[in-house]
Order: sequence, then structure tokens, then C-alpha cells
Amino acid sequence: MKTMRLFIGTAFLVVLLFSCKTDDEIASTTLTKIESIAYITENYPPYNYYEGDHFHGLATELLVEIWNNMGVNLTNEDIVLMDWDDGYNKTLSEENTVLFSTAKIPERENLFKWVGPITVINESIIARAGSGITISTEADLANHSIGVVKDYSNISLLNERGIQTSELTEVANAEQLYTKLTNGEVDCIAFSETTGNIIINALGYSPGDFVSVYTLSSTEIYYAFNINTDNKVIEAYQTTLEKLKEEKAADGFSVYEKILSSYRLIQHSDDGITEQMVIDLVEQTAADLETNRDATLTSINNGNAPYKNPGNSALYAFVYDTTVTILAHATNPSLVGKCLKGKPDVTGKNFRDDIVNGALKNGTGWVDYIYSKPDRGGLYQKTSYYKLTIGSTGEKLIVCAGKYK
Repeated sequence: MKTMRLFIGTAFLVVLLFSCKTDDEIASTTLTKIESIAYITENYPPYNYYEGDHFHGLATELLVEIWNNMGVNLTNEDIVLMDWDDGYNKTLSEENTVLFSTAKIPERENLFKWVGPITVINESIIARAGSGITISTEADLANHSIGVVKDYSNISLLNERGIQTSELTEVANAEQLYTKLTNGEVDCIAFSETTGNIIINALGYSPGDFVSVYTLSSTEIYYAFNINTDNKVIEAYQTTLEKLKEEKAADGFSVYEKILSSYRLIQHSDDGITEQMVIDLVEQTAADLETNRDATLTSINNGNAPYKNPGNSALYAFVYDTTVTILAHATNPSLVGKCLKGKPDVTGKNFRDDIVNGALKNGTGWVDYIYSKPDRGGLYQKTSYYKLTIGSTGEKLIVCAGKYK
């Protein structure tokens, strides 16, 4: 397999908005180990892909930001482009290797060490438009020939639905996959619909030439390191990634949010949280603040139940004052003390202002916006309920909780 060493142009780096070093300086021996790793990827847009003499993709940009913030001396010699199956087998068998982006699925769990999640991908069965193919149930899958990329996670998804690997047509990369579909060599392919739309444009097709006929799953993608990678390396990567996700810059965005929003990857999620559960949490939190403001704010910031649901971390409480300053946040206490007035979501909506203004005017209500999830990678549609209350010290407080949708 011929590999390429690729230069990552500075034009594709997200501007560094703030310092994000780990709390303790990374030991020089760990930095040396990080710099010795071979970083392997494939053409899998919009997550990682090679185009116009440069590497693009949200996973690539995020990796570069991690490097910048750890202070490692990595250059263009540290990115290698391979077909997926070659890169997968190399990372599986050779030390000092990492493959991205890799779906973290149960059968791979103990084969690699993982850093992430990067975001969520949705795997679909895709057919040619006008083919007349419809797949309503798992049983319908057996009626069609299906193409897959060798070693991709959607193979196991099909196995779970009764389709044996021997019944599938395996190819080395996505380009070959779409070629077989358009040539009529297979009825359908299993692939990410988002990624496919970018690839087919590069191949000269239109998104209207294809149609998604069945959804297989929603899966998180990670950086997959060889199983023998030093745990200190994994910890350094994971700690830095979490800070890139959580720390907000002056404009109210984290570096992670900026990268994802530039690719317009907005997800939907049914997290099992009902509107009544949200309202109940807000009502209880408000009552506790009215009884003992300071103790309640401390408990929220410590992530204690019930302010952070122990069974579902997507249900949590947060509190503003009337200046749109965060007083408490059950999943991201680093926001406490920050005034977020005029700081929009990735679509430009000043949802925080809307929450506070709505509470001061109406007392209670709901606001829709885009936000990250504490338990998964990516950006999601969210709606939050708010309530104006008076704390035990006489201060006006805006109590909130939300659900993803």
C-alpha cells in the first residue's frame, strides 16, 4: 500500500482562542512518546479526507488543536494516508500507531485504546435513486446485494441483522464502494450518509442520485490507538480533548464547538428525557434555592443528584443570574462566574439571553437551541425549560434544565 506524507496547511487550523494546557505539564518522556506515534487516516469526509493537496476534516482539525495545546512538536511527517483496511490492520498489529476516525463498537472495545468521542456518525443503507428499492424491516436486507468497505463497523451491524460477511461485497475504500453501486454491481451499500454526500460530489455525482433506504445505527467515532500505547499518552490526549470541548472562549464557544459547527454537523437525539422530567428538576432545584441558595449552588456545581441525574447525564440543572452570568452548572462547572450575555449558539441564536429575558418577562418558558452533550460527542438540537425564582438571599435566579431532541 502506497502511503503519503501530508502537509496540514495552517489555513485549515482552527484559530487558537485560549491556552488549553493540561493542569500539570506533560512529562517530556510522554511528549517524546506522542511525537513518535504514526498518525494514520483515510478518506472519510467530513471527518478526515485528503483534497487539494491538504488534509481536511473535523477529526483532523481537532487532532491538530490537541497537538497545539499539548505543546508537542509534530509536523507533516506525522500524518499517513492509507486505505481503511491497511490502516486498521497496521494499527491493530504495530505499536506507536493510531487510526482515525474509528467507530467504537463492542467487538473493537478491547482491541485498541480510545480517545474521544470525536462525534457521532449515522450509518445507513444507500441505494440508487429510482431503483425502487425499499427496506422496511431487517428481513428485507436479505433480499438485496450490499457493498461494504472491508473492516468497517457497519459490517457487524449487518451481521447483527442476520447478514453474513460472506454475503457482502467487500471493497478497499469508499470510492470503490460508490463505483460498484453506480455500475449496478451491488443493489445497495452500507455507509455514512453524511460522508457519502461529500464523496459523491468529488466523484462527479449529485446527492440526488442516491437515497437512504434504511438506518442501521448511530455510532460514536474515536481516535483508536494501538493497544500497547502508554496509558499516560492516552490520558494526556483525553484530558486535552475534554478541555477543548468544555472551555469557552470570549465569544462563548469552545474550540470543539467551532470545529463541528464549521462542518454543520447538527445531530438529533432521543435521550429518553420527557418534558415533565425537565420541569420536575427545575421545580425541585428552584425550591432548594429558595430554602438555601449557597448550599444548593455548591451541590449543583459538584454534580450531585438530583441536579445531575445519576442515570442519564443529559438531564442536569444550571442557573443564571439576571446578568446572564452562570452561577451553577451540574456538568460543566468551569462555566461558573462567566457572563454569557450576547454569546450565541453555533447558528447565531442568543439563547442564553432569550432564557433570562423570557424568565424576567414571563416567569417560565422553553427555548430551543444547539448545544453539546455531556455524554456523547457532537452538537445537538436541545430545548430547555426555565423558571424565575428568588433565592434564600433575596436574589433573582433563573433555574434551567433541558432535553435533547
